[in-house]
Amino acid sequence: MNAALDAFSSWSRVLGQPAGRSLLSSLTISVIEEAAQALADDAHYPENSVVRAALSLVNDAGPAALADVYRHQLTYVAREARWRLGSIASEHAIDVLGSQWLDEVRDRPVLTVMPMQMCTSDAINVVSKCFPGRQIIFFGEGVDASHYPWMTPTPLFASQGMQGVKQIMDVLVGGGVFCTYPDFVYQGRGALPYAMFGRPRSMASAMLSIAIKTRAFYCLHSAGSLSIRSRSKLTSP
Repeated sequence: MNAALDAFSSWSRVLGQPAGRSLLSSLTISVIEEAAQALADDAHYPENSVVRAALSLVNDAGPAALADVYRHQLTYVAREARWRLGSIASEHAIDVLGSQWLDEVRDRPVLTVMPMQMCTSDAINVVSKCFPGRQIIFFGEGVDASHYPWMTPTPLFASQGMQGVKQIMDVLVGGGVFCTYPDFVYQGRGALPYAMFGRPRSMASAMLSIAIKTRAFYCLHSAGSLSIRSRSKLTSP
């Protein structure tokens, strides 16, 4: 998609500017609702056709679903702006549904699958609070702890390349937790095909290899607001 037509990319770029962060962090729920609905109702807004096509893959391309997409995206960047400005409360109650499944792997290595629909600061916060006292390592292409100086304690990010793989393996072998976005494959990285919503999709082969070698348990986090759902018993590959 052309970045100039992509509202989410445009909003995300605004995060890089002090004035932009201040503006985004001040957005209220009602303002976000109005902005999302205005985009969805604009017959000339070019991104709508692309979003509708994506929604049709899950049989949900109605007007309400279109507005929901923009509402979620704007909420995402608004929350990231608040994290960066330190205006998110330090004590957040996280509702964990299915916590019994997390308890079962208290002493086992865990690979968490975090959907690319949360701001990264929320993802770091959620995983850290779901697995208190555990060593946790994150991975993102070209990302390290210096990108998130507002997070406390300082998150551990794996290095790039084979050094990072070794760091991840060491954490998992020691019974720790690894968090990444597995269904996002970076250019030049190995990938394996699978089906999602009946369409071909790629998954990072390195993530699967790490899970198999360490017998790590998968934990799918589906987050809406700060509600975490572990829907079923965690499984080992």
